[in-house]
Amino acid sequence: MSKIISVYNRKGGVAKTTSALFLGLALAKVGKVLLIDMDAQESLTRRFIPNGTDLEKKTIAELLTGDVTASEAARNMRENLDIIPTQDDLSATLFHLGDSVELKLFEKLKPVRDVYDFIIIDCPPDLGMATKQAIAISNIILTPLPPEVQAIEAMNKFTQFINGEVAQGLRLETNTTYDGQYILPVMVEGNRKIQDLIMAQIKGHFKNVLPEIKRRTEVQQLVTIPNNPNFDKGDTFKDYQQAAEAMLKLEKV
Repeated sequence: MSKIISVYNRKGGVAKTTSALFLGLALAKVGKVLLIDMDAQESLTRRFIPNGTDLEKKTIAELLTGDVTASEAARNMRENLDIIPTQDDLSATLFHLGDSVELKLFEKLKPVRDVYDFIIIDCPPDLGMATKQAIAISNIILTPLPPEVQAIEAMNKFTQFINGEVAQGLRLETNTTYDGQYILPVMVEGNRKIQDLIMAQIKGHFKNVLPEIKRRTEVQQLVTIPNNPNFDKGDTFKDYQQAAEAMLKLEKV
């Protein structure tokens, strides 16, 4: 049975999609991974599939409406790494489905839960229906968190939500075992004293804090070319690999 990991932060510009991408690539070294782009901005999809490519009506929207199965929607991108892409019509699909969509993702992924070791969901930066669907089935919530005061304040509110009655009720409906929230410090610059102070605050406040991801210019070059055979040779990938290994160790996987 696959471990489902949702990557979420309600604040934009915090390396959410980059973290979903690199985490998927790192975990593909140890198991079979399915990435799911639940964000209508298409950022994760476009890391793999050029803009303008015909997705042949095989996206997360068609999966939720029942027009395709998860196996039909999944596209192989690299060894051990598949993706279910999205398009900007996802928001309209969720609107038209209304409340009936609440457990659709849970139902549609059932047939492939034994196919993949890890399913990683890139959530939109809001608590709409797409995010709630992901939370309902997630064993792990991974939150990329830069060392910024505003980001920590926003994260406190989200942590209260995922530990609250609504999220617990969603998990109860899907019989999902929730292992907890992992904090992934991102965009860290070690030579700034204020960041060091905030990092200390993060580690003291949150329980599961993974090894930090340093800010590097190589990310801007690498995240747009994941089919590059040297993609996993950079220092950023190594940071994410260490974070993935730490998470798996805590999960005893």
